[in-house]
Amino acid sequence: MLNNCEIRFYVCFWYNISVIRQISFCLKLCQI
Repeated sequence: MLNNCEIRFYVCFWYNISVIRQISFCLKLCQI
């Protein structure tokens, strides 16, 4: 089961799939 962090990351990732640099931004959503 996905936790909130993973859900945010996947949503962020898929919405920005064409923008490689956004991956690092998405990863920051998982930082506490």
